[in-house]
Amino acid sequence: MLFYGLPKIGKTTLLTKFPKSLILEFETGTNALNNAYVQPISKWTEAKAVLRELRKEPVKEKFYTVCVDTADVAWSLCEKYICQQNEVQNIGDIPYGKGYAMCKQEFEEYFREIAMLGYGIIFTSHSTEKSMKDEKGNDYISLAPALPQRPYDIINKMVDIIGYIRSIKNYDTGEQKTFLFLRGDDRFVAGSRFKFIEPRVEFSYEALRDA
Repeated sequence: MLFYGLPKIGKTTLLTKFPKSLILEFETGTNALNNAYVQPISKWTEAKAVLRELRKEPVKEKFYTVCVDTADVAWSLCEKYICQQNEVQNIGDIPYGKGYAMCKQEFEEYFREIAMLGYGIIFTSHSTEKSMKDEKGNDYISLAPALPQRPYDIINKMVDIIGYIRSIKNYDTGEQKTFLFLRGDDRFVAGSRFKFIEPRVEFSYEALRDA
């Protein structure tokens, strides 16, 4: 699954509700959480060390789900790792566009192996406005995950759900309520491989599980 929304809307808190979840903290934001297994990661070599641990049977018994918080920063650290391996400052400095291909391969193989080991994977991302095209080629603006296109394409192929988290105000009561949107439209990106899933549920683990 991939969940995205504004900062501090509750993405990371949701991750703690999944049974036996391990949060890979690529971006700081777990200080206020209780009863959560968190592994801080500040560079891609640390992520690779975590993967070695995830291959071990005692770890596979301890955790069901690996949570990537956030995928935006995970991609950035992966890109920096490829630059360091090739002794360049920017990924584009690797000749013939090979740097982008190397980064894509490293990122994709990393998370594919986690999935093949039997873990569920949940990615988080921030939201941003992106320019889209409709079926007639007309441009429009839509809310979407803030990921660059390359990691988004990788994750989009892996996940069964892309959920957009949004807080909505009831102007009659003044109450603010947060929802998880599981079907998208021109305003935002969302979608699911589950054909009959509800288009919108209350933002909670229990509501998502029941849907």
